[in-house]
Amino acid sequence: MFTFYYSQLNSIEKKIYNQYLSTLKEKKNTFIVTGNIKEENLLRARDALFFDHAEIYEQSNAMSYMFLGNMLKVELDYYFSIEDIKKYEQEIIASVINNFKFLKMLSSDYDKLKYIHDYFCNHVTYDLEEENAFNILGPLLKNRGVCQGVAMSVKLICDYLKIKCYIAYGTLKKDDGEEGHAWNVVNINDNWYHLDLTNDLNNYQFSLVSYDYFLISDSDIYKTHTPTKDFKMMPCIDNKLNYYYMNHIAFNSLSKAVDYINNAFKSRDVVRFRLLSNDEKDYFTRIFTRIKLTSYQSMKLEYVFNKHLNTYTVKI
Repeated sequence: MFTFYYSQLNSIEKKIYNQYLSTLKEKKNTFIVTGNIKEENLLRARDALFFDHAEIYEQSNAMSYMFLGNMLKVELDYYFSIEDIKKYEQEIIASVINNFKFLKMLSSDYDKLKYIHDYFCNHVTYDLEEENAFNILGPLLKNRGVCQGVAMSVKLICDYLKIKCYIAYGTLKKDDGEEGHAWNVVNINDNWYHLDLTNDLNNYQFSLVSYDYFLISDSDIYKTHTPTKDFKMMPCIDNKLNYYYMNHIAFNSLSKAVDYINNAFKSRDVVRFRLLSNDEKDYFTRIFTRIKLTSYQSMKLEYVFNKHLNTYTVKI
């Protein structure tokens, strides 16, 4: 298990983290920690624990605490009964083994992560109304959830497959403002990449799974995502495993993109690519009409455009 946040805690926060984790695993309700402890130490340790350990997130939803001299007493409020927790633990284990155990036979972490990505896109629905949308129970047992539940589920699966992965959390910029958001950061061959499954989830582009947020760099993700400043993030500077680069469909020039479209449409009716030149994106949108008139006069041309990453999915 990759405990990314634990490594960033100070000694007293690690002490709280370990005691908190031990109490949850033993299904107890109270623990005590002594030392020069501040409230911020407790909250930081709790946040680190829940993002490091997706498997215990469903077990405790809240806590109350009091300081007595140099002693901190914490009481946990369990979201489920102990019997339900044990039942869900077995169901989660069965779900992960049944759906992802075969991935252990693959040698490529890239292939494992691509399968996980495609599995969630094909099976999980974004649903804010699902009662367990924010933890692993929603996505893994009911195929429904939101960003936090999805990111925690991916973390759990990656831990099972021994892929280094952590949950990033912060905000996501949308057309109507910002909202809280969670996604994953994964390691392949000593390089780190962002993986925002929720943004690709159910974002079918003419029946094709979206890969816009699959293994992308800081320069791409931070156009819309802002991580918390409470913890440090691993730098993600590599692009070579990004879907568009891997498939050689990221173009520096408009003419190369147009040539690709014309050739690709000879064998299929949906084409995807990314235009890397930001100053040309508005012009490229305008030339769709020209492509339609010159090459596909009898066909209707449609496209989906990600304005943040400058990716296109075009259908005739």
